[in-house]
Amino acid sequence: MDGLSAVLLFSTLTLEQPAPKQQQPPWDWTLEERLDDRFTGKQSAGEQSSVVGREHPELLLPFEIFQGLVRLTLLPEGKELRAHFRERYRVRAKALGLGENFLAVLEEAARDYVTEEERLRRASREDARAGAAAETASKLIQCDRRTRALAALRERYGKALDRFLYEAVAPDINVVTDMTASALLAVEKGCR
Repeated sequence: MDGLSAVLLFSTLTLEQPAPKQQQPPWDWTLEERLDDRFTGKQSAGEQSSVVGREHPELLLPFEIFQGLVRLTLLPEGKELRAHFRERYRVRAKALGLGENFLAVLEEAARDYVTEEERLRRASREDARAGAAAETASKLIQCDRRTRALAALRERYGKALDRFLYEAVAPDINVVTDMTASALLAVEKGCR
């Protein structure tokens, strides 16, 4: 085989190999890319999947990160823990251009969601069985409230919000779920 034939053969083989996924920031991934990478060959029905945000922030869905942000800054049980995460995300939000008052805006946008989460927590503390029943009944309501809050923040901050979620918050979020890709997509879209 002469040199030209070898180069042509190598070029043909190279073209037939799948191209590696373009390197793009986690906040620019589509929902489909996230779910494809998260579930391809990894989960059968009823199996749990997990994502460690520090290692693979791109695999988290926006609602998962937003839910974590709300729980860490607006809902934690301990005042010290809440204060720690509020300061951490205040500094990060300001550095990423969301402004000094981002947490106040978050609190206002998520008010209905937080109010219901607090009600569910109280019900669980008072009676675990009643709390579980209340949580089941509240899932669709909470899904809608979370989706509306996230949409309001996106309307105000645009793409900068997604960058903040994936760059500043996602490394602190770990998710374990038995939900399928289609179920997660439905939740991301407001459970509709």
